[in-house]
Amino acid sequence: MDPGFLNITARQLALAAAAIPAFVPALVAPGYVAAWFADFHGFRQRTLAGRLVWSIPLSLAISTIFSDLAGRFLSLGAVAFSFAVVTVACLALLLGEAIELRRDGRPFPVGWRPYGTIALVLALLWIAVALFSLVDWAGHHRLFLSVICQDEGSRVNWTASVVRTGVPPANPLYFFHHAAGLRQYYFWYVLCATVVRLSHLPVRAVYMASSVWSGFGLAALIGLYLQNFLDARARLRRQFVIAVCLLSVAGFDLLGVAWITIHLHKGMPLDFAWWARDQITSWMDSLLWVPHHIAGLVASMFSFLLAWISPPESLRRRAFRLLLIAAAMASGFGLSIFVFFAFFLVMVAWGLWQLLTRQGARPVALMAISGALALALLSPYLWELTHTPSYMTGGSLFAPTVRQMIPPDGLLATAAFRHLAGSHPLMARRFANLVLLLPGYGIELGFYVVVLLIFLVPAWRKHGPLDPGQRALLFLCVATLPLISFLRSAVLTTNDFGWRAALLLQFPLLLLGAQAVDSWTRRDGGSGLRVPGWLRRLAFLAIAIGLISTEAQLLTLRFGIPELEKHLRALHDPQAEKLSRMPYISIQGYAQLDRRIPPRAIVQFNPAETNMLLSAMDQMYVGRQLAIAGDRNGCGSTLGGDPSGCPIMAAAIDPLYRAATSTQARSVCRELGIQALIARVYDPVWKDGGSWVWTLPPIVAQNNFRALDCR
Repeated sequence: MDPGFLNITARQLALAAAAIPAFVPALVAPGYVAAWFADFHGFRQRTLAGRLVWSIPLSLAISTIFSDLAGRFLSLGAVAFSFAVVTVACLALLLGEAIELRRDGRPFPVGWRPYGTIALVLALLWIAVALFSLVDWAGHHRLFLSVICQDEGSRVNWTASVVRTGVPPANPLYFFHHAAGLRQYYFWYVLCATVVRLSHLPVRAVYMASSVWSGFGLAALIGLYLQNFLDARARLRRQFVIAVCLLSVAGFDLLGVAWITIHLHKGMPLDFAWWARDQITSWMDSLLWVPHHIAGLVASMFSFLLAWISPPESLRRRAFRLLLIAAAMASGFGLSIFVFFAFFLVMVAWGLWQLLTRQGARPVALMAISGALALALLSPYLWELTHTPSYMTGGSLFAPTVRQMIPPDGLLATAAFRHLAGSHPLMARRFANLVLLLPGYGIELGFYVVVLLIFLVPAWRKHGPLDPGQRALLFLCVATLPLISFLRSAVLTTNDFGWRAALLLQFPLLLLGAQAVDSWTRRDGGSGLRVPGWLRRLAFLAIAIGLISTEAQLLTLRFGIPELEKHLRALHDPQAEKLSRMPYISIQGYAQLDRRIPPRAIVQFNPAETNMLLSAMDQMYVGRQLAIAGDRNGCGSTLGGDPSGCPIMAAAIDPLYRAATSTQARSVCRELGIQALIARVYDPVWKDGGSWVWTLPPIVAQNNFRALDCR
């Protein structure tokens, strides 16, 4: 076997696998202990499997906001110590119960049958898919990154900043005179950083494992909603397995990609979701690319569940519930502002609907009171967020839009639109997007749009009545659709709000879809959701296309970069080999550099790199504070810092990587506070034998990678 695979890929797989159980102190133990002592919803009478399902979202709600507040006012080490203590308490509770049951001659209620083996296989399969998709693949002195690295690199970098600087973390991508706070929703990275402190595992390994745990959290939320919101009862475990399997069903992305490549003659995107500008991201894509947004969905929807199922209870229990809902809301906000903002708007609409239709004021009151408590818990973070300067300071966070999924260019070229497009191009584009909105949702949602129509149109379910939970989920879908259709985030060029808020549409449809598939496949002759045969066949066809789309998407994410390099080589592109050689060179050089410079050192690589994948790779491997992450678009100050320093620093650093002496390099380093400059064989300055690359004292001196002490 290739030594590169053994040294890099196998090591990454082993470390990421080791990091999965390292999350238990943060994402299982706190919820278990809290629910045990409060006997929350009969927690002590549940099987071990049932307790685990409750413990994960409870822990996410408690641990996330606790990590931020305790890390902010104490230290990250104090948070890690607290989790260790709670884990010991959790183990003591389990051991004490096991001893008592054995004394009484009773077995421990595990709750394995009838679907325990299937659930375990699905969990192991998910772990394998996640790690296969995320690790780097090495071979023949090359390192092939996953396409996901484009996002993962920044997030690993931010997590490393939390480990180094604590809470609030510093922006690791920009340093002008002094460190600036990270202007970002960073609660997920604080949680990951705490696990790093607790386990002493590498940041990258822990972050990869966090994607696995976002999947576990989503699965737990599915189980709780099926049991407590939709009252699945005897069908619970079967519907749970169906819902988890439906997570692998995407929309008709495969058809969208085929259309833009064959009809529009565009290149095949490296992620199938990119065929649409305003994508509805498949579940697998979201879990791998943005686990923090999935965690934000879990925390937010868990707060709604706790309010929905609240029974009449004592004042003390009511206060405990209010605190849990508030913690879940606060955690949801810090995990994903975009998901939580949409959740807040949908909850306002739902509360008004509840009050107007007189369906019960208790859940509404609980959500309102808990929202005020969540605001108090978030007040230190909100103050920091509003008082940290950045490249994005000023302007509106959101803007009106018409969601674009199907490219409208073909429609704009028709006679009906040609005149309007010439005189009012923006109006014409928005009107074309409006016309294409419904077919766009049909392609993006696939099977789930069939589910939505079945539950929306009484005649298509043969006028079967909906229970209160189904009506509420349907309301969430209807309330979310206009938000994601006509509102977009304005702080970035990408519509992150529209992409991530769509999770509030996808989750209810996932639950309703599981119930529909269960009713269509049951063999006991019981009553279920009755739909015309042609519609049921259409739904199963959509599931098949969605499964193929997901499989193709995962393969493209994993093998897209090698295929792209192969294509560039066929075109004799001189930059082709850089896609895999640069990461191979860099991962070894950065690893050696990490062992030789202090954690708080400021380093700088060539900021002129225009390839997003390679730039993200640098951020992922560097593990130190940068002066600037790039030489344009704020230089990294988007996430915090005085943007006026960007042109000054870029003008000083860029010439160093073209041609500069050691004297010039030292002068720039002294001025900007840089301790080490990084050069690689692909930098133009490398070829100048009299430059600083060859005359400054080396910290790392490899054949294709050098790090120089420029103090």
